Amino acid sequence: MIQAWGHANVLGNHRTTFQFTTEQHLTPKGDCIIAVRATHAASTLPEELKTHLKTGGQVELKLACGDILLKIRGQGHPDMTFTHDHDMVFRRSSHVDGRTVTINTNMTAAQMPRELMELLQSPDQEITLEITIIN
Repeated sequence: MIQAWGHANVLGNHRTTFQFTTEQHLTPKGDCIIAVRATHAASTLPEELKTHLKTGGQVELKLACGDILLKIRGQGHPDMTFTHDHDMVFRRSSHVDGRTVTINTNMTAAQMPRELMELLQSPDQEITLEITIIN
């Protein structure tokens, strides 16, 4: 379970990704970032999960915040490296870099409920992310 928190500059307008970061600060230009102060980054995810994703395996992403629960699907790719020490990016596209956790993800920041983004504009608002392997 990954915990993270909101920030006053959360916009959630990005049309191709959403992102969690361990960083504490967020500028308005970071419109894909939906949560800061995350307890994990791509590099610190469990090895079992990274191995599964490197085989192209699928996962379910459960985001819970207040009364909102989102279930999102994504998949891995053999070129994933999980090297980034601050960010986790979940992409609709097939682009892979050190921050990428999933590709072909079926929801982006812009597609998430606006009520969620409003909640996440409070620095005291917690959001959790559970990543479950789909066999």
